[in-house]
Amino acid sequence: VRGTVYLTMTAEEDAGGEPATVHIVECEPPHRLTVDIVENERTWRIGLTLLEDSGTTSLIFEQSIPPEMETSDVGTGWHWYLDRLTAAVSGNPMPKWDDYHPFLASAYQ
Repeated sequence: VRGTVYLTMTAEEDAGGEPATVHIVECEPPHRLTVDIVENERTWRIGLTLLEDSGTTSLIFEQSIPPEMETSDVGTGWHWYLDRLTAAVSGNPMPKWDDYHPFLASAYQ
């Protein structure tokens, strides 16, 4: 399955901007999804794989990070979003972005 969809991130403080174009590169329901997210002049490749073992499902998240980007900066944002997914699925409170800033600040020291 291939196609194009549009994605708007809604949890950031400056959310609600222009949606990003997302090209579906690979889709093998229900186990694998690979997309290219086009934002400004940059393309991000994201891969998601679901693995099931003994009644437990694990999500493997992969991303190609452009060489000019700091992995600690990008990783912190996705970690926050993945923790939000966990909270939504489990019914727990959403994590606050401010709780992730100490990690981000320590990455540059």
